[in-house]
Amino acid sequence: MRRRPVGIAVVGGLLLSQTLTLFTTPEVYLAFEHLKQKSIARRRYGTTAWLGSAKAA
Repeated sequence: MRRRPVGIAVVGGLLLSQTLTLFTTPEVYLAFEHLKQKSIARRRYGTTAWLGSAKAA
């Protein structure tokens, strides 16, 4: 009985999950931070303030 394919699958799964966690966690955090800033801007300056260039045009 050979264990090598099972070992490759386990190690590959661990590496993939670790890589996805390291890349997706900061991205999700930044996305929520961006939404929070947009929400604050809307409450403070009105609904179009977060568009940025809408006032300059």
